[in-house]
Amino acid sequence: MAIQFGGKQLDFRNPGLLETFEYIGYWWKPNDPENKVFGTLTFDSDDRVRLSLVGSFVNERELITADSRSDPTIHGQTETGLAISLFESTISKSQLRIPGIVGVEYVSRFALCGMWIDELEKALFQVCEFRFTNMEEWLAEQPFSSPKMARSERLELDLSVRSSVAAAFPLDTIRGVLTTSAWYGTSDEVPRALGINFRSFCSIKFEEPLSIESYLARINELKNLASLCIGAPTFLDRVCFRAIISNNQNTDTGNSVLIYFSQNPKPTLLKENRIFQCLSLIDITNDNNIAIDTWFRFYEAARPCLDLFFGVWHEGLYLDVRFLLLAQSIEVFHRATQIGTYIDIDEFEELLSIILGKVPSDTPPNIRDRISGILKYANEFSLRKRLKDIRKNSKLLKTNDFNLLDNKLIEDIVANRNYRTHYEKDENQEIADGIELFDLTERLKFIIVVLLFEQLGTNAHWLADKFRNHNKYYRYMKQ
Repeated sequence: MAIQFGGKQLDFRNPGLLETFEYIGYWWKPNDPENKVFGTLTFDSDDRVRLSLVGSFVNERELITADSRSDPTIHGQTETGLAISLFESTISKSQLRIPGIVGVEYVSRFALCGMWIDELEKALFQVCEFRFTNMEEWLAEQPFSSPKMARSERLELDLSVRSSVAAAFPLDTIRGVLTTSAWYGTSDEVPRALGINFRSFCSIKFEEPLSIESYLARINELKNLASLCIGAPTFLDRVCFRAIISNNQNTDTGNSVLIYFSQNPKPTLLKENRIFQCLSLIDITNDNNIAIDTWFRFYEAARPCLDLFFGVWHEGLYLDVRFLLLAQSIEVFHRATQIGTYIDIDEFEELLSIILGKVPSDTPPNIRDRISGILKYANEFSLRKRLKDIRKNSKLLKTNDFNLLDNKLIEDIVANRNYRTHYEKDENQEIADGIELFDLTERLKFIIVVLLFEQLGTNAHWLADKFRNHNKYYRYMKQ
């Protein structure tokens, strides 16, 4: 796989995944192109892809059957001639609009704008271009300083900028789109303001063409790496595909195919002053030339851990839930990176069989099953043991700069995890709540952040200096 920040021109003329749009046109099923129905396609980043039809593809009687309430593919063409393909569409509601005409509304998982495709899984693409929020912060891109307009004549700019990146992994260039607009005064016709917007984007190309969902999975992994580096959640802004391969035939027309879908969780755009800048892409690649490849490999090995961890970054979760998910995440991290059993699995299975054989034969079946269920996990480390194991084997956590996982913190994590799992309070243990639980949750989150950077091979002292200057993480560092 080759990753390049650039490629062809990413399509910024059409709306992105964080915008709202409405397309009016005619819609039909691929196997019945003559039966066209007028309708409106709408998309909102806070909602889903919705198609409202003035009419229906089937008659009123068929609408009540389960088979007719979902369609794998719907094609459409807007009033401007844009080809659209909708996938995994389900009827959300139907109503009688005017006598004799039933109005039907579909919700769709994906909308592809720019091409008609019959089957989503059989449509393979060679190239995918995309951008996500705060990509410029992650790339540390500053392509220009604040320019001033020195002349009163009309200024029109249409520029593409390309700047080199010092990175040894297969990421050759950063490329962005620079768009400008100018406003004039009403009297002396002197430009009063110049607005400039710089937007970076990334291009991924695999040796073999892949499906849309395969690309989206890899994009999500790269997006989460950016989130880890800048210390804030990121969301997809736009995704487009080129060079479609369908039925082993290259049908690339040179046009881009934009995709729209509902992101989960819903995007919450961060203002500039809420970006907790930590590391840029160049920071991690300069320190370790194979950091990106290492991240992708680690994602394959520890996907549940990372899915739990990055799910906590988004707003809307109760504090108790955030803490439990982080505790589960670090436990899964240990499973993926270290040995988590006392003896060999085969040896334990043999021992378990001997122990269960000693249970009296007249033991009630439900008790026997209960004993078997408890002993089944007797060979696995407890959370306390896993945390001590992580501290023992982590070079970063043992340095004087970090020294994060002391015995008291381990006991606090274990006690609060146990209480919030079973809600049986031990009088000998203090349970955190309110601001104390928030602090414990943030400390646990920071420990996982450090462990993930360690997986990337980041230098301990260099990383410590970055964290000391971080406006959120500095409080957990030794000054």
